[in-house]
Amino acid sequence: MKIGIALGSGGSKGAYQVGFFQALNELKIKYKVITGASIGALNGAIMASEDLATLEKLWHNIELKKIMKHGINLDLDEILRSDKRELLKFIASYVKNKGIDISPFKSLIEEFLDVDKLVQSPVEFGVTVATYPKISGKDINIKKTKKEEISQYLLASASCYPAFPVTVINGEQYIDGAYHDRLPIDLAFNLGAEHVIAVDLNNAQFSHPEYVDDSRVTYIRSYHNLGPFLMIRREIVAKNTRLGYLDTMKKFGKYLGYKYTFKITSAFDAIAKRIMNIVEEAGIEELNFAIKQKINDTMTTRTKYLRFLEIIGEGVGLDPLKIYEIPQFTQEIEQAITPNLKHETWIKKRSSEQQFRLRSMKPNIRFGMIRQIAKEGLTLTQETKTMLGLHYPELFFAAVHFGLIN
Repeated sequence: MKIGIALGSGGSKGAYQVGFFQALNELKIKYKVITGASIGALNGAIMASEDLATLEKLWHNIELKKIMKHGINLDLDEILRSDKRELLKFIASYVKNKGIDISPFKSLIEEFLDVDKLVQSPVEFGVTVATYPKISGKDINIKKTKKEEISQYLLASASCYPAFPVTVINGEQYIDGAYHDRLPIDLAFNLGAEHVIAVDLNNAQFSHPEYVDDSRVTYIRSYHNLGPFLMIRREIVAKNTRLGYLDTMKKFGKYLGYKYTFKITSAFDAIAKRIMNIVEEAGIEELNFAIKQKINDTMTTRTKYLRFLEIIGEGVGLDPLKIYEIPQFTQEIEQAITPNLKHETWIKKRSSEQQFRLRSMKPNIRFGMIRQIAKEGLTLTQETKTMLGLHYPELFFAAVHFGLIN
C-alpha cells in the first residue's frame, strides 16, 4: 500500500510533527508521499528527503531570532511582559516591511533544506499556497517545480499573513497555505497515496472532520493544547515533540491512553470493570459525558477506566510526558495530593454550601479533602454524591477511586 503523510499548519506547534516522525521511524513505517501546509510544508520538505536527523537538529536549535528580526512571541501575555524598547523596534520593523522581518527564516530554510536531495528523493512532495489579494488555493507539486523556486514556494506556504509578509514568485503574490487547505489530505491522495496519515495541529477543531472516521485515513491530533502558533520557547518545543511521539505510538497501538500514556496490560481489566460499573450505576449522565468528552474513538470498559484515571491525574497535575504503568500512575496520584484537614467541617454542610466552598479551593486541595475523608472512613450523603457527580465529576471519580463511593 502506498502510504502518504499530510502535515498540517500551526507555526511553532510544528514541533509535534518532529515527534510524529520519530515514532514513524521507530515503527518502521515507510511513506511514498508527503504533503504539507505552512510549517508542515517545511517539515515535510526535510522528511521527503527522509532526513530525520536534520529535522531534529532544526527544532533542537530553533530560536525566535532565527525566525524574525526584532522578534517577539506572538502571545498576549508575552507581549505585555516584553521590553517596551524591543516592542517598539518590532512595531517599527513590522510597519517598514509590511509584516515581520523574516529574513532569518529565509536563511533558516536555505540552511536546512537540501534541494538536490529533495528533488532526487523517491518521495512525492506537494505543498499548499494561497494567492493574494484574491484568496484562491493552489497546490504545488514540488517535483514539477523549477529547482530555483522550491525554497520560495516553501516560504510562501509558511508566510502566515498578516504576521509574515506576502511572498512574491514570478510576479504572483502568495500567502500561507493554510488559507487554502491547512491539512492537505486531498493533495496526498492526488499525488498517488492510497492511505494517508494526517497530522493535524489545529487545537480548536478538526481541520478535516470528514476524514476522521475514513478508513483510508489515520488521523492524528493531540488531546493537549499545543500552545500559540508563534511561541518559540525550548520547553514548549520539547513538550510538543514528546507529545507528537507519544500520540503517534498510541495511534498505532503501542500504548494506550488519551491525555496520558499507559503500557498495555490486561492486569487491570477486573478493576476497570468494577469501577466503571460503579460509575454507570450512579445514573448521572454528566459522569459519562466527562469520560467521553472530546474523545473521538469508540471506548471500551478498559479505555473508559483509563480516561477515568486520566481525569484524576489531570486534576492533581501529573506529568503527561511520561509512560506509565497503572500502579505507578495511581501511586503518583497519591503522592501529588495535598492533604486537606478541613474536611470535617465541609462534610457536615449541606450540599449547596459544600459546592460553594469547593469553588474557592484550588483543585489539588479539593482532591486532598476527598482523600482525607476516605482515609478516615467517613461517609458522604447521597445528596453530596449527586452534587459531586453533577458539578465536580473529577471529585466523584476520586471518591470512587479511593473507595469512598462503591
